[in-house]
Amino acid sequence: MDKKLAQERAWALYEDLKRISDRDPEQEVRGIAVPVIDAVLVACKEFVQGDPAVEAIDGLITAENVEDGSLRAVDACLVVHQLALAIGEPPTELLIG
Repeated sequence: MDKKLAQERAWALYEDLKRISDRDPEQEVRGIAVPVIDAVLVACKEFVQGDPAVEAIDGLITAENVEDGSLRAVDACLVVHQLALAIGEPPTELLIG
């Protein structure tokens, strides 16, 4: 994945998680959403190495978190937002929609 695509995916994921957490901050992130979030995190980290916020993210979203039911949408949103900010400004097409 190139940086532009990683940036688009990070911001799109943030927007999705924000919509969910705005409706219900306690909503849990489960099922197939977890590997998608993890894949975006892994893809983006390659382009923002050395960023302290991104380094702190490493290992936060794990199978154990999900099995315990401890991954709330609002928490995932905060983590993904920091990653999206580190990788760059939101793509123009996301700002329009």
